[in-house]
Amino acid sequence: MAEAFRDLAAEWGESFAAAWDGPHGRDLRLAGRAGVHAALAAVVTWLLAATLCVLVWLVSAPDTSGVVGPLRVAGQLWLLGHHVALDVPAGRIAMAPLGFTALLIFGLWHTASAPLARPVQVAYTAFGAATGYGLAAALVAAVAATGDVRPDTAQAVPFAVLFGALVPTAARWRRIIGFCDLPRWAASAARAGGVAGA
Repeated sequence: MAEAFRDLAAEWGESFAAAWDGPHGRDLRLAGRAGVHAALAAVVTWLLAATLCVLVWLVSAPDTSGVVGPLRVAGQLWLLGHHVALDVPAGRIAMAPLGFTALLIFGLWHTASAPLARPVQVAYTAFGAATGYGLAAALVAAVAATGDVRPDTAQAVPFAVLFGALVPTAARWRRIIGFCDLPRWAASAARAGGVAGA
């Protein structure tokens, strides 16, 4: 059995190395880089939420519980920023704090740093960012649950995947428009429409 696993791992390793060094290797490296950047943005924004929650905990009542409580509340705040519902004994909380949501968008917006040379690389980087951010959200959702407050895990990962794919892609809008070969009259029509609307 162990030998079969070794053979399978060796075969997958060879396939991955061939893909990594092959004609689409740069695309895979861009996807990996986007995934790491999105996961780091998730970690940094969670650390900001943790700092806020620990400071409030220190000021209010540090002897009521351990430091694990504020860290879980930070995860819950992070998930609420993505509009993930939290089940509490009194009902359900689903209203996102807009300031924290703006902070999450700001963090993800600045992960779009990889240079894109071809239109297909937009899809690779969106997939990589969505994967990295979704994995971070799954980890936060698993750790943020308490006896009284439970995040809706069915919302946590899909919403984070949407955030991870759409925000960095929107940050590259100028480059994406540059890939479009619009006729010359399209720029004049857009300019005229803007002037007419003003």
